[in-house]
Order: sequence, then C-alpha cells, then structure tokens
Amino acid sequence: MKSWIRIVLPSEIYILAACACYLSITVGISMIEMARGINPQFGRVNVAGLIVLVASALFYGFQRVRNFHPACQAEYRNWLRFTPWRAGLPLPLGPVHLIVQDLLIVGLLTGVSSLHKEFEWYLIPSAFLVGYLVTMMFPLILTRKYVPAYLISVGLGGTLYLHDSPLGLSILFAVLYAIAWAGQRDSLRDIESWDLSYFDEQIAPFFNPQGFQEVVRSQILGWPFDRLIPHRNLFAIHWKFALALAFLAGWWWFVVIDVTIAFGGSHMMGFGIPVAGILSISRIYTYCL
Repeated sequence: MKSWIRIVLPSEIYILAACACYLSITVGISMIEMARGINPQFGRVNVAGLIVLVASALFYGFQRVRNFHPACQAEYRNWLRFTPWRAGLPLPLGPVHLIVQDLLIVGLLTGVSSLHKEFEWYLIPSAFLVGYLVTMMFPLILTRKYVPAYLISVGLGGTLYLHDSPLGLSILFAVLYAIAWAGQRDSLRDIESWDLSYFDEQIAPFFNPQGFQEVVRSQILGWPFDRLIPHRNLFAIHWKFALALAFLAGWWWFVVIDVTIAFGGSHMMGFGIPVAGILSISRIYTYCL
C-alpha cells in the first residue's frame, strides 16, 4: 500500500510542511478564540486553514507534472532517449496522466476541507486541476505543441468565468484535461525530435544561482565587443501568434473584470485605461529602439 500511494506523492518535507502549517493555523486560531472567551468551533476556523488546503492541492497538481514529465527534467529526458523506452510504454518514474492515487489524495484533501464552514466540494479538485493544467502548458510549449497549450490557457479563463457554476466548471475541466492528455501523449510520441537545448542552456540555469552566474559570465565579452556583436530580438513573433495572444489577453481581461464585479469590485474597467496606456507607450518605446 505504501509503495502504491508513494508513486505520486511529493517529497516528505513538503507533506510535513503542509501538515505543520495547517495544524499550527487551525490550533493557533482556536487558542486565540479560547483566550478571548469564545467557544472555539472548528468550522469557524475556515479561511486560513482552507487557504492552506487549497495551496496544497495547487502545489500537488504542479508537482504531478514537474516531477514526472520528461520535458521538465533534462537528465531524465536524455536517459529515456538511450533506453528501449518508446511512446505507449509506462514512464519509468511514473505516469504524467492522472491515476487512481491522485483521486485518493485529492479526495482526502476535500474531506478535510469539508470540516470548514466555507467548504465547497469542487474547491480542492479545481485547485488541483488548475495547478496540473497550468504546469502542463509548460512542457507542451517546450515541445512545440502550441495548439493544446493555447486551448488550455483559454479554457482556464473559462473556469474562472464559471466559478459559481459547479456543473459547468466540472464539464470544462473534463474537456481541458482531455486536451492536456491528448497533447502530452502526442508530445511523448515525438520525444526523439525534441530540441530543448536552448531551454537547457539558457533558461534552466536561471533557476540555479550558480548556473545563472555561469550564463551571465559566458555572455560577457568585454567592451567594445559587447557593443559590436549582433543582437537577436528574442521577442519577435509571427503575426498569427500576436493575434492569438491579443485575443487571449482580451479574454482574460474580460474574465477578470467579470469576476471582480461579481465579488463587489467596480474599478477594474477604469483601471484598464492606464494599463492600456502603459502597454501602448511600451510598444512605441520598443519599436523606437
């Protein structure tokens, strides 16, 4: 049983940290209520404890992709290329797709969250799927599966828009997971043609302080050579991609405005005017450079 559930569990230090944080918050608030002469009720200790549970579910979804997808780990990816493994066979470190153990762990978190007054049955599963889908976009983009990654990014805005409709939210999450599953399966099928050298050499080291310093040193030639070398525009994009990105930005801005108004806010539309002005000035400045 231990090895069966251990396949998908994060490191013990993260589990202990989440448990310690949750217990310290719930027990601490109960003690504060007792000191004030208030009869402590576990259901009233809701917001802070529930936030910890939601954050735990979000992180669990993140690590389910980060720890198991070969595109996220250079050594794992390169090892697979020199083994008899091929698409269709189980991944040695565990599956990227969701399995029964995930349902058990998310169900456990949901059961604990039901003790809180602000409990909604779909809150923990939604947080887990958001973490999973957002992280899944990363290997999809790295392996040039842009269409499923784009559809997921649009759909995640839809989940925020449907936050008060459990049925619509469940259907949309099911569709988004199907897209992510098909995308990652298609991605693994093309593992032999992955070209992630730019990521391994230029991006991955930035997550390591020592690697970041080495990258910076390798790019310094000294004056006047730093001024004479050709400079490539890393932000040049195709007009189709720019159009899709503009639609995505507009869609997410609409969703944020709608959700803000639903929760009593009324200033987001006015806030959009200076944001649009700043973006316009930045665009002109970039063009003048």
